[in-house]
Amino acid sequence: MKNNNSQRKQRQIRHWQFFLLFLGCISPSWADAYTIYLKNGNQVDTEFCRQHGDVVVYEKFGGTISLQMNLVARLDCEGPQPLKKKDDGHPSLEDVSQHEALSQGGNGDIDLVAALREALTPTTAIELANISTLAIESPLGAGSGFFITTDGYILTNKHVVKFTSGMREMQMTLISKARGQLREARSSFELERQRINSADTQIRHNKINLQQALATEGQGAQVQRLRRAILVQQESLAIRKKSYGRQLKKYRQAQQGLQKEEQAFRRKAKGMRGNRYYKIYLADGTPLTAQLVKVSSKYDLALLKVDGYQTPHLQAVSAHNIAMGEAVYAIGNPVGRRNSVSSGVLSARRDEFIQTNAEINPGNSGGPLVSKDGEVIGINTKKLVGAKVEGMGFALDINYAFGEFAGFIGGVGK
Repeated sequence: MKNNNSQRKQRQIRHWQFFLLFLGCISPSWADAYTIYLKNGNQVDTEFCRQHGDVVVYEKFGGTISLQMNLVARLDCEGPQPLKKKDDGHPSLEDVSQHEALSQGGNGDIDLVAALREALTPTTAIELANISTLAIESPLGAGSGFFITTDGYILTNKHVVKFTSGMREMQMTLISKARGQLREARSSFELERQRINSADTQIRHNKINLQQALATEGQGAQVQRLRRAILVQQESLAIRKKSYGRQLKKYRQAQQGLQKEEQAFRRKAKGMRGNRYYKIYLADGTPLTAQLVKVSSKYDLALLKVDGYQTPHLQAVSAHNIAMGEAVYAIGNPVGRRNSVSSGVLSARRDEFIQTNAEINPGNSGGPLVSKDGEVIGINTKKLVGAKVEGMGFALDINYAFGEFAGFIGGVGK
């Protein structure tokens, strides 16, 4: 039924795409400056169009329409277009998210800086840093990242967008441990089943003895003793069987859960191999598509990019300019809480890492660790948790990112 619904939905999408294309082909085109040439021989004339990944977005009939690129033979979508205005005369972020162009300096890139500032109205250095931070979705889950240049380059952790060898080893270790626990549980169930069978056999023997005693002694003491023993044994066995049934159900659920985890692990690993495009969400929730540019072979670092946008960005500063004990802030998306900020201090510098007591939780990976002035000093990477450790956070020093990706993002700012 689910497959049928999916097929029906795809047919509906194709139907509406064809319908919109048909309308586009018969509408007047004397004011349209751009053309989308379709594989079916038709064409769509529009005042604005732009390609974004595997879709092309264009304006028609007073609205914005998305069209799959597999229906397109050729595009003529070059040049800047004016951004629509809100009632107060200022550009709205909704207009930007619909891919309408804002001409800046003649390059035609969409200006996210002004739109995000207007939507979120930052008033402090940390709030201003927050608008440069974003969420990243991948088959592995959700992580964080941040703009490091004005032309759309994004820094994040490698483990946010790629399956690393360490992640694979950890996952296999967890699966192996779970399998071992299931084997132990299976052995325990086998022993318990043998005990239950033995108790069943004992009750049957006692019932035979009871019949013999009734035949020879009538209602004597031995008969009463056997009846009490059988009653106690039956009550005990009933409790034991009930407990066994509950535990067996839990075991089978755990077994099925492990199988699903293994299947999901294989799917994620397979899906990450050739994946180069990732959905990102800006600080206001606007979705965009980013392309993977490069991953580091030495550090837990990856570089992504969104094209066609003027982006907010974080100014970098060396952590050596920040005194130990000075306030720092971790920005990211912990446990799905978009663009959250936690505060702490710079606790220590340990090799390539900056240690902090600012909370770094799942989802914070790849987000920035910034100074009180909102300048990035590191990329939030990991957290140590244990019986004797409440949680020490570590961010990779920003200098290592500039060293790895210097050809794309230049050198460290200060």
